[in-house]
Amino acid sequence: MPGQYSDGQAGANSHPPSAGSYGKNYRQVQGLVEDFQSLALVPVLGSSDSTVDSVTLPRPLYFAEEGKPSGNLNCHPRYLRHTTNAMPNAQYLASQWHLPPGVVTHPLAEAPPGEEVTVLNFEGSIVRCQRCRTYINAYVMFTDGGRRWRCNVCAMLNEDQRPELSRGSVEFVAPTVYMVRPPMPPLYFFLIDVSLSAVKSGMVKVAAETIKASLDKLPGFPRTQIGFVTFVSTLHSYNLKSSLTQPQMLVIADLDDPFLPLPDDMLVNLSESRTVVNVLLDSLPLMFENNINVESALGPALKATFMVMSQLGGKLLLFQSTLPSLGLGRLKLRGDDPRIYGTEKEHFLRNTGEQFYKQMSADFSKFQISVNVYAFGERYIDIASLDLGPKADGLAGFPDPLALSSENLDPRGAFLLNDGLRFVLWLGKEFVKDLLGPEAAFAADSSKIIVVEQNFVISKRLVSALQSLRQSCPAVYQLCTAVKQGVQPREGTSVLSNLVEDRTAGTSGYADFVVQIYRQVSQKS
Repeated sequence: MPGQYSDGQAGANSHPPSAGSYGKNYRQVQGLVEDFQSLALVPVLGSSDSTVDSVTLPRPLYFAEEGKPSGNLNCHPRYLRHTTNAMPNAQYLASQWHLPPGVVTHPLAEAPPGEEVTVLNFEGSIVRCQRCRTYINAYVMFTDGGRRWRCNVCAMLNEDQRPELSRGSVEFVAPTVYMVRPPMPPLYFFLIDVSLSAVKSGMVKVAAETIKASLDKLPGFPRTQIGFVTFVSTLHSYNLKSSLTQPQMLVIADLDDPFLPLPDDMLVNLSESRTVVNVLLDSLPLMFENNINVESALGPALKATFMVMSQLGGKLLLFQSTLPSLGLGRLKLRGDDPRIYGTEKEHFLRNTGEQFYKQMSADFSKFQISVNVYAFGERYIDIASLDLGPKADGLAGFPDPLALSSENLDPRGAFLLNDGLRFVLWLGKEFVKDLLGPEAAFAADSSKIIVVEQNFVISKRLVSALQSLRQSCPAVYQLCTAVKQGVQPREGTSVLSNLVEDRTAGTSGYADFVVQIYRQVSQKS
């Protein structure tokens, strides 16, 4: 609608005092708001229309909305997210932008129910350009009714149609050409310690009952392969052929050159030999209930098991209760001296004491064998040396350090703490208080700020977390106290004293805390 603007009287409202970058931006935004509020609408000279509908005029966007995928053509931000929601469409704007673009990719992000990614299963290889070998992608041009597509790299016209590319996110089933070897049946091998400590503690019985209850849940039916080996000072392998009424135990006493006889009868099809496997698991605790052997030949047992599993790969589940003391990989008792704990020498206990297991870990990984170690020792069993998986397949032998510790608190972050009496908001030295709202930005005392939800992700998450804490803990004082990093003694008494891994004077470490809890539980049991 034709119209022109005329300046009115400037507003008399004074700007709030500045406080950092937020104060400067606040003054600029407030000035623009007042200028727009002071504008008046008058008709253009010579125009017959004397009315202007201000509702139809465009409004400025105060906050940028998060980008959303356009139908199925673009992938969801959970898989591919750009660092900005908008890009300059002109060269001169890009030159003034000075913000390098970036993309965060998460190809295998977990999707909520109902939003699963379409899976494409090609019998052969994924379609590629015949000239430059570029994979077919969302930027190729389809021609001739979709029967051909033009490569976006070399412009060659390829005769191949793929209507599945109408979606921005798809998953391709890798064909056999991408596999190291042909698909093998899933193999589960159980290596169980049956020494005196394992039997008396009940580990053997619990392990047998748990394995039996989990047989129906093992994936890969009906091709699933299974095998068992028990060990003390000797190795015990079991013939589980389906033609037998009960398993046959074979004893291997040679620990220097271990081997398992009849490997074809040790690895059996679970669906065919299910009856024999059940008989073995039911009788396993009774077979060793009177065992008084305290030795453990774990190293030779691992070596022999590796020789059997290397042909197929699979998962090895180790149940260990005694420090390895015989044959390959025998370990020394290093952690029996309580005077070491809490000293400078304690970290040596977390280092491997035998290179044999490190080499075995590499061999397992090379032949696609993953290892799960279940340690049930009542005494020191050197779990650091028995770390058979972390170096090769990304597992972890020890729990990660406690995230909320005085050393690991991120100075750029904000943390909520519930000490049982009140809620405490810890703010790092580099945390921008502007994110909490204008009132927090200009507050002289950080302990008396008011957290107001703003229209961006960090503020919404913080307010949502605080609301959830208040609803789950109605007995706690509902007002939240804010503490700034480095402000002593308020920070020490309100936050640091409640952290387990606090290295300030007079407090114990996380390991000491766990040891103390273990001793208290042991005394009561």
